[in-house]
Formats: sequence, C-alpha cells, structure tokens
Amino acid sequence: MCEILCITHKYPPAIGGMERQSYELTNGLKQYYETHVIAYDDNSNKTLWFAKLRRRVKRFLKEHPNIKLIHLNDGGMGVACLWLQKLTHIPVIVTYHGLDITFPLGVYQQKIVPKLVEFAGAICVSNFTRNECIKRNFSEHTTFTVPNGVDTSLKDIPFNREETIDRLKNVYGVDVEGKHIVMSSGRPALRKGFSWFIRNVMPKLNSDVIFLMTGP
Repeated sequence: MCEILCITHKYPPAIGGMERQSYELTNGLKQYYETHVIAYDDNSNKTLWFAKLRRRVKRFLKEHPNIKLIHLNDGGMGVACLWLQKLTHIPVIVTYHGLDITFPLGVYQQKIVPKLVEFAGAICVSNFTRNECIKRNFSEHTTFTVPNGVDTSLKDIPFNREETIDRLKNVYGVDVEGKHIVMSSGRPALRKGFSWFIRNVMPKLNSDVIFLMTGP
C-alpha cells in the first residue's frame, strides 16, 4: 500500500475550518493509503514546533522509507517547508487557500511564491485560487481544483424547529419567529467580508430579514 506523509500546522484540538479540513483529509486518505500525520497539536509553542520540524521530518522519512508522497496543508506550511525541496526527492504537494497565493505583500509575491511553484503539485480549494496560481507560473498540468467537501452525515442530526427557535430567543436573545434568515458559519475574520455585508447589504433588505452569524 502506498504511504503518504501529511504535515499540517492546522489540526484538532484547535478549532477552525482549516483544522477541520486537515482532519477530514487525513482520515479520508487513511481509507485508501497508509497515512502518517505530523501535526501541531496546539499544546506546545508553535515557533518551537516549526524550529524542530526539519529534524523531525528527516528522522520520520528515515524510519518510513516507503513514503511516496508528502502533503502540506496550506501555503504557510509550504513556505515553512521550502527546505523539503532539497531534503528529499519525494514529491511534495500543497493545498492552497485564497490568500496563500494572493497575499498582497511585494516581497511575498516576488520572492516566496516563485519558490512555491517548485513543489511537485498544487491542490486549490477553488477555481479562482487555481487561476491565480496559473497566473504565477504554476503548471496547468500539476495544479488542480478540489473544492472543500461537506460532511453529508450532518443532515442526520435530529433537528427540532420549535426547540431551536425557543433556544435562540431564550438563550441568545435572538427572535427569529416569522423572519427570513441569512446565516453565516465560521470565524468572523475581517477579510472575509462579514462587516462589509452588514454595512452594504443588510440595509437594502426588508425588515423581516435578519443576519445570523455562528462560529467561534
């Protein structure tokens, strides 16, 4: 069976979309390949974790000589692991999210992104991100779009409409009775545009529309 090494600095028990993605990806791969994971566990100093990573990976590859592919969870991990290009001849692929490629800093675009191009392959979470990669000289033949998936088992979680409406009102002070709900889920980072939506879109909607934000 093919062996894969996944290296990620976004992983449970930390909570977030990228942590969830890394967790689901590694567990999905385990169904088809022998999958090893080196992950930051949120219980130690992250700077020290990165500082020790090269030695740890080198030792891990020596202990598992049948590893045929290395996956890095995001562009940040790619930047931190540029040394992999010299350490091993094992193909390294990186998953890219939007800002991993479009981060608006001159030195990043001019000096760092061209080095990311040298990895064996790129997995982009959207066609937009893939197009941005291609603009920056990533190979069309090794750059692919794999959208983030959805856990379809969530639909099987029991849902009681009346209890949910009562809980929103009594616990969170949000009255949704008779309202149309626009809902967002996720960490409300400024760059994600939630505040722009509230300022520019909500005032144009009818008074029976509410914007319900959920997340950490």
